[in-house]
Amino acid sequence: MKISITIISTFAALILLPATVSASPLASYRAIYDVRLAQKHGDSGLAGISGRIVYKFQKVCGGWVLQQESAMELQLAEGGSVSDYTAFSSWEADDGSRYRYSLSRNKDPEQTILGDASMGVNGGVASFQKPEVAQFNLPKGALFPVAHTKEMIARAEKGETQFNAITFEGTEVEGVKLISAFISKLSRANDENSNNLSVGELADRPGWMVHIAYFDPEIPTPEPIYEIEVDLLDNGIAKRWLLGYGSYGAEMILKKVESIPASEC
Repeated sequence: MKISITIISTFAALILLPATVSASPLASYRAIYDVRLAQKHGDSGLAGISGRIVYKFQKVCGGWVLQQESAMELQLAEGGSVSDYTAFSSWEADDGSRYRYSLSRNKDPEQTILGDASMGVNGGVASFQKPEVAQFNLPKGALFPVAHTKEMIARAEKGETQFNAITFEGTEVEGVKLISAFISKLSRANDENSNNLSVGELADRPGWMVHIAYFDPEIPTPEPIYEIEVDLLDNGIAKRWLLGYGSYGAEMILKKVESIPASEC
């Protein structure tokens, strides 16, 4: 099922213009999220979702490293279940000019993605070595995940309520996506609804409720590929995610977060 790849993709897109730096620095941290089926409409084919995502985001010399593992159990409406394990890792340069990424599913070599990308003043290129050799041109101004989240936080801190960007994530063998974000202040009610007020000081920060829609820029349509809602803090940590994908929605709730030291340079 596509849900695990979609979850990986949306996390990668939102963890984070090279020249723009948010007033609040991004945290280096390790977090654990519980996953559940939040809603379904019509014939989704799912009776439930359970699982856990372990997420590590760390400042290293010259860039940022992301490591994420997700273990899901998808309960099917007709009975039975499907297990899915996905691991994603990436490195992104501080200035947003270079990006390396890898993804594996169920330890299956045929489902392994491996590639790298680079951006210059007039655009860039993304290259895949696995599962097949492929290359995509990246348009001028395209953002990799860390640069995208930095820019989104910077705009939110300025009071902007909408942000559109072309991004590249590397979670599937394809080119860029158009992301449209609508930003509003994160209220106390949002916090109470997320049911995670006691996860620690790292999560006791101001933030925003962000609604994001993903589009294929080559296929003009008012209908997004999928949508997410995220409670995003000013240090880059997400307290809650709600992923809407067609006939179902999956919610990810932060259960534990701890600071980790940045690498010494």
